[in-house]
Amino acid sequence: PMFFDNSGQENDCSSSVIGTFHFYQSDSVVQLATLLPVSWLKEPSRNYPVVLDPTVTLPGIDGGWMSANNLVNNPNYVFVGVCCGNLLHRGWVKFNVSAVPDGSCILGTQLGLFCNGVGGTAAERVFVNDVTGPYGPYSGINTTVYADLKDGTYTNFIATGTGTYPYLTLGTQADTDLSASLVSNVFQVAMHFENEPSTNWKRFVGTSSDLRVLYDVPTACVLLENTLTDFAAECRDNTITLDWTTVSQHNLDFFVVQKSQDGILFEDVHTVYSSGTISGMYDFVDNNSISGTVYYRLRLQDKNAQIAYSAISAVTCGNKYSNIIIAPNPASEILNIELNQEISGNMELILMNYLGKQIKNVQFTTQKGYNKYQLELTDYSAGSYILIVKGTGQYLVRRFVKK
Repeated sequence: PMFFDNSGQENDCSSSVIGTFHFYQSDSVVQLATLLPVSWLKEPSRNYPVVLDPTVTLPGIDGGWMSANNLVNNPNYVFVGVCCGNLLHRGWVKFNVSAVPDGSCILGTQLGLFCNGVGGTAAERVFVNDVTGPYGPYSGINTTVYADLKDGTYTNFIATGTGTYPYLTLGTQADTDLSASLVSNVFQVAMHFENEPSTNWKRFVGTSSDLRVLYDVPTACVLLENTLTDFAAECRDNTITLDWTTVSQHNLDFFVVQKSQDGILFEDVHTVYSSGTISGMYDFVDNNSISGTVYYRLRLQDKNAQIAYSAISAVTCGNKYSNIIIAPNPASEILNIELNQEISGNMELILMNYLGKQIKNVQFTTQKGYNKYQLELTDYSAGSYILIVKGTGQYLVRRFVKK
């Protein structure tokens, strides 16, 4: 497995730092854990968070271009610009997305492009667009399709010479469009120049380009985003108390509290059955707490035996900080972050998207007792996010959804 920290330090094929995959069975579910060397994780220079690459990479399967007077269905010739005596080219690349289960929640979509020919190395801005009409290959020149290849921008980038271009994040609209395309197992994007027409044409190769997708399985998506709103473990009077709330419990059967000493391998310690109401508040006191940091998570199971897992909450009895509460979740414009501190201290708040990209970093000082911080969300698109709060002796991670 590949992994890297927040400074980009990573293992590679020649490195002595090697992780392993571990399969284990819990009831009827076989799970995969990725194990990293403790020595690498504990290096003083390690800059958390550490990220495992959780994506699936899908190669392009087809492509081509269309102009007002010509058409080519060939993934080796995804032209953008004016070339070969023809009018303005607009290109397209198609992907087979059958590896992503139908109904999955798409958390991030990125496009990787390979260019193997240019009419000139002058910089040209290329727009990457949706395709709402029929997908290629096309039987002939079609003015509606030609217009469609220019409409609905996902993102844009600067194209110059040949080579592999960095991955482009297509955004939440592409996530939604890809989710709707899972039933047909194909997804297509289009490209055009901002500076139309231009003879600085760029030729991309569809089968040498790829789509990188981060997704959550349908079960986890439905259970977590529509059921669990908060989950936290906290040390109280030298015992560990777990609290969680639900906003909807439709078809929910029970929760299983799971505990771990390393945050990787978990054991079942207690079962809590659903109250059967629309929303609920739950707690569990672990009197068999162990020394050092303990990791907890919830396994949710509905009445159809569908299973999902909460985020992991870590707690150490005797530390100088309590826990964090975020609300509301899902949030729309404001996310309230509440901390009840035993001492004052400097804290760092990090906001990341689900591709592991840091999008906001805030330094602030807390006072002893109750503290509240409000995070503005109006400038962020809808989707899932990760919130990290760091301080001396404390590292807390929460997941929330922006509506």
